Amino acid sequence: MKKYKMIIPALWLFTFTTCQSNKDTKDSMNEEKAAKVIKTTHAKSWEVNDFFSLNKTVPLSDSVLIHSINKLIFYKNKILILDKPSKSIIRFSETGDFEMIIQKEGKGPGEYLHIDDFLVESGTNDLLILGNSGGEKILRFDWEGNFKEHYPLPFSASGFELLENGYLFFCGNKLNKNALNGDKSFFNILFCDKNFNIVHKQLPIPFFWDGLRYIFQDNSVFCKYGEDVYCQMSLPNNTTIYKLQNSAITPHYYFDFGKDLKSILTSYNAAGDIRNKVLEEEFPCMLNSYFENDQIVHFVVMQGKGVHQVIYKKSEEKVYSRYIKFEDLSNHFFPIEYHGNGEFMVHVLTPFLIPEGKLEFELPQQLIEQVKPNSNPVLLFFDIN
Repeated sequence: MKKYKMIIPALWLFTFTTCQSNKDTKDSMNEEKAAKVIKTTHAKSWEVNDFFSLNKTVPLSDSVLIHSINKLIFYKNKILILDKPSKSIIRFSETGDFEMIIQKEGKGPGEYLHIDDFLVESGTNDLLILGNSGGEKILRFDWEGNFKEHYPLPFSASGFELLENGYLFFCGNKLNKNALNGDKSFFNILFCDKNFNIVHKQLPIPFFWDGLRYIFQDNSVFCKYGEDVYCQMSLPNNTTIYKLQNSAITPHYYFDFGKDLKSILTSYNAAGDIRNKVLEEEFPCMLNSYFENDQIVHFVVMQGKGVHQVIYKKSEEKVYSRYIKFEDLSNHFFPIEYHGNGEFMVHVLTPFLIPEGKLEFELPQQLIEQVKPNSNPVLLFFDIN
């Protein structure tokens, strides 16, 4: 996964940016009041080793080519990844050995034209894939990758999560009439029963984006820790984490970057001028990752020409933040992708991004020797200090 790939969605977004309505400004203020506000700075005030200890490294086998890791699931000592460019779900052993792949591109039974998301159903060990082949659908495969059945959906979605009594769907990137309510507002979150019938709609899409989309890195918008589900959403100058429980969504954290986007939106008319000014002023514009457990909140957002990392330590109620520009990445450990799983976090290290300069932690010599520029990614498992 190339570091510059992450800039493209931000550039794309601002070509569509026009103006912000008073209603959306008011909604944003209400969200800020309802959520715990985490204020950040650009100061580099922490190092990786202050919070994380490298426990183990797992190079993924080169038996199958991985283009990108868009989602990681750890299930029964197995590693499952979603590779959107290759339209596949790949399973590895806990030591990184290749075991199975689901790659069924097409329009026939058990096939899809693309994959948006996937889950593992714990009761059956089945893999559920959110795909599309002329219409959105859920495809069910067994643990060994054999197709079982599919379920057509009455709406379009770009992410989903399992609940005790049904499913959560995120529709922010795919507008459709089934996500509408009486006043013609589109909704981001749909709560569905086990039969995929909509039972509740939440969180209207702001008029500001004219129904375009919320921005997050090309992975699932949901983060699950235990029985709690969080939904991460980002707009320039407005990044909010929502907590979802019992068919209700409540603002959980609001990240205050101390920027005022309104002045730029009211001072410029051309989309290109707005885009350039937003990049120049380093406005936060796209979520890269979000993780939370009982100890910390870890958050990464694309900001202008770099990334902004935030750690909120719950026991201290203290914020640690830092900003790293792209041109400085040669001497830094850059968190391209973090995946949380209970008490540990996993960083996806893409071999060709291993810098020649100093990393913020020391990689085992054996790993340095066996990882080659064209090899598959390496998973770095970190304990949380």
